[in-house]
Amino acid sequence: MFGKNEVATATGMAGYLGAAAFTALFGVLVTQIGYSPLFVVLAVFDLIAAAVVCLMAKSSDKAPEPMWMSTEPVAVK
Repeated sequence: MFGKNEVATATGMAGYLGAAAFTALFGVLVTQIGYSPLFVVLAVFDLIAAAVVCLMAKSSDKAPEPMWMSTEPVAVK
């Protein structure tokens, strides 16, 4: 989708635009309904995110077996 030199720019722009949009939306909602309901919603989102991370961590395959170094001597020329 993006070239090697464009990934950081796209990521930074997306983060900036997302933060700006969230701040604007949060400001409007605080004006309309207050802080308490929004903090409850944010707390619920944190719990959902933690559950998703736990489920994804459990469903991933177990760690691969470590690759042991050979104990055979190496000839040096």
